[in-house]
Amino acid sequence: MKGVDLVTVDPESGRSILLFEEADPRSWGVASDRALSPFTVLLAIDADRYSNDVVAEMALRLLECGIGYLCAWGPGCKRVHWLFDEGYVGDGSRDWGRFLMTTDHGDESLAEAIWFAIDLAIHEDVQHVADSAVIVGVDRPEWRAEILTLVGDLAELRRRVIEASEHDKPRR
Repeated sequence: MKGVDLVTVDPESGRSILLFEEADPRSWGVASDRALSPFTVLLAIDADRYSNDVVAEMALRLLECGIGYLCAWGPGCKRVHWLFDEGYVGDGSRDWGRFLMTTDHGDESLAEAIWFAIDLAIHEDVQHVADSAVIVGVDRPEWRAEILTLVGDLAELRRRVIEASEHDKPRR
């Protein structure tokens, strides 16, 4: 598929994990593909570098392509979350044919946000998890490298995130 690279397929769920080829969010979009819809997008971006118009245009492109779930991470992720919600609602005249689910993960590590996107961010209309891809958009090379490392060993990613959450639980 033009514009995205397949990084891996999750051996547990069968979900494809793809990465936008370009680092510039102004070019992000995918061909409408029923096999991917409704797909999940994790945006690991420094949104403070982009105007509301740039983020809103990206939201509309991804909505038109079939996004069903957005996970936003990085500086300005709450604003990204809000702009995607606003793009979905718009003036109320457009029916997207599905709900858009959105979350932001500003208080979490990148590993936690990736784990959430892969394991939990599954749109309610998805009948078979393997049919719903996770597409990652990242605008910083150091985050891209970290993401590639983390998704390169999903068992280790899961172990690390679950271990960290167990460590953070209050003791009785």
